[in-house]
Amino acid sequence: HTLGADPTVLPEMARVAGVPWVWLEAISLGAVTCGAITYIGNGPNFMVKSVAESRGVAMPSFGGYIGWTSRYLIPTLIAMVCLFLVESAWGKAVGVLITVALIAEAAVIWARHRPVVAKPPPAQ
Repeated sequence: HTLGADPTVLPEMARVAGVPWVWLEAISLGAVTCGAITYIGNGPNFMVKSVAESRGVAMPSFGGYIGWTSRYLIPTLIAMVCLFLVESAWGKAVGVLITVALIAEAAVIWARHRPVVAKPPPAQ
């Protein structure tokens, strides 16, 4: 028996193809929303990294990626779990708070680094 097909695991849970539906929900959510933000095993991310490095853009090493993951990806994943998988109201509230904080942080970063557009000289 595999764990998902074992009838003693979550026996009261509805199943799809023998797998408890809550497991399928979590796996589907991760595959759909997190596939493009993973580094390991994602060919397009390696291609972007290679092209960026060939043009002189500094890209993180694997260890550097782990550092950036801790800063940006883990809070995003926690917010996603709280919003979509946690059923309690306080869990949803935590997800909303984390999401608002992430959006606010992104807005601050954008405001600091947006390109300055030169104003045209006044017409004579």
